[in-house]
Amino acid sequence: MGMFVLALFLAVGGVVALVVAKQARWAGVVALVVAGLAFVASSVRTIEPGEVAVPVAFGSAGDPLNAGVQLVPPWTNLVGISVRTDEYTMTSTQGEGAVRGDDSIEVKGRDGATGRVDATLLFRVNGPDATRLFKETGTDYVNKIIRTTTRTCIRDGFTSFNMIEAATTARGDVQTAITDCLRKGIEPRGLTIESFQLRRIAVDDTVQRAIDSKVAAQQNAEQKQFELQAARQDAERKRIEAKAVSDAQQIIKCGAKSSTNAEGQSIVTPLQGDECQNQLTPEYLQWYYVDSLSKLVNAPNNSVIILPFDQKLTPLLNIDSNGKPQVTTPTTKP
Repeated sequence: MGMFVLALFLAVGGVVALVVAKQARWAGVVALVVAGLAFVASSVRTIEPGEVAVPVAFGSAGDPLNAGVQLVPPWTNLVGISVRTDEYTMTSTQGEGAVRGDDSIEVKGRDGATGRVDATLLFRVNGPDATRLFKETGTDYVNKIIRTTTRTCIRDGFTSFNMIEAATTARGDVQTAITDCLRKGIEPRGLTIESFQLRRIAVDDTVQRAIDSKVAAQQNAEQKQFELQAARQDAERKRIEAKAVSDAQQIIKCGAKSSTNAEGQSIVTPLQGDECQNQLTPEYLQWYYVDSLSKLVNAPNNSVIILPFDQKLTPLLNIDSNGKPQVTTPTTKP
């Protein structure tokens, strides 16, 4: 605006010099040229990144101008409005927040219990709505809209919950309710709510003891549930192991048959009842006995193995007519 006023004075002076003082026409020409340059220079405006500018002239506000170099009439005033993400914090912590001192919000739950809340709101101005926001609210929209609406929505949000629930299990629901209230109250004014954060909920000692008791009970219930689940899994594992041992013994005794399930996997099923084919023959038991001795001999933890023998140095393992092994205890003659 200052450059425009200078250009205006130079232009007037140049015209006067051309009309009145003929001997000073050259000075008038120079003044008009300088005035023209000043007029052009006053029309070139630069809008910083992250901002929009609302042009205001003769009591009227025009459409917002985006960041960059803009040509506007020199008599137009540009009102810059940030469209970056901004935050507004209300807290009792010293050195934080927009207001010095304790700026936390006092809330009351459905059960009548009270507390104090620290909160932060992230928001930004919608660029295309900057002119409407400026016309309706001006540039102090933070105090007129953001602060008042946020504190009201926080108080209203807690009235639907018991304070113990709000500070523990229902904290997320409280935050969601407050966020919904903020969107309804703020976004129609030309601003966007990016996120709302409940930073701290401070309650009195009585409510805090109740909260601690509830949390401890919940943790104990979760531990019991975990132990029950572990016991069930352990019982299922033992059942599967026992079934596997039983099937293996049945297969050894009676044999098995192989089949394929719907997924193409091979299934081995022990033979039962009349299908049972006695596999415990004397030859098999004798082989199993020798194989077991071989494993004992080759075991790293065994160095000496003592077995009963008869006078012919034959291992004392007798197989009766039913295929069952009979252990014979050697006798010594006096």
